[in-house]
Amino acid sequence: MLERYIYTGYFSGRPLKVVKHPDIGMLSLSRYEDRLIVYFETEMTDPDPRNIVTDGLKKYPSGETLIRMPDIFHFSRPLNREHWERRVPKVPNIRVNRLRYHMISSYIFYHHQLQEERRNKPARDKYGIICLDGNFMVFYLEDPAEPETMEIQGKLATSNSPDNWGELMARHFIPWEDFNEPWKPATLLDVDDYI
Repeated sequence: MLERYIYTGYFSGRPLKVVKHPDIGMLSLSRYEDRLIVYFETEMTDPDPRNIVTDGLKKYPSGETLIRMPDIFHFSRPLNREHWERRVPKVPNIRVNRLRYHMISSYIFYHHQLQEERRNKPARDKYGIICLDGNFMVFYLEDPAEPETMEIQGKLATSNSPDNWGELMARHFIPWEDFNEPWKPATLLDVDDYI
């Protein structure tokens, strides 16, 4: 089954090196300040991201160079290869945000509820996914957006998601000093520059 992965790590100052694998589908690299954000899709079991980004990152105390960011929200998920196939060329659109620490669980709660109650209503970019590392969030989208057309059954039969979504979410975010929107764009890197 096709799985989606988002990893983050910190640049070391050494040149970044990337290896393309035939078993890796969509692969994108983005930069936000000193962080690298790696997104990829594969059917491989437990892929090691160090086989994709082989140099140019600092080591965490654990010895790892990339940490997997858990999926805390997605508009859709791969049902099969045909369902997930891109019909037109796509460009990743990566955005970042920061949560107030005391509101992380609240943010996850509301997003899980929304994901499982409303499922694509209204239809959103089927490739959209939000992942988390501490209070740092990555929102992966693709341009042009492709609305999900498949009906995917959620796990909740309730309808408790609030209608004042934007106002409620704004309370969860740490405002940027140099940016007026909640989600700040990351810089998309050209993978071919690092192979």
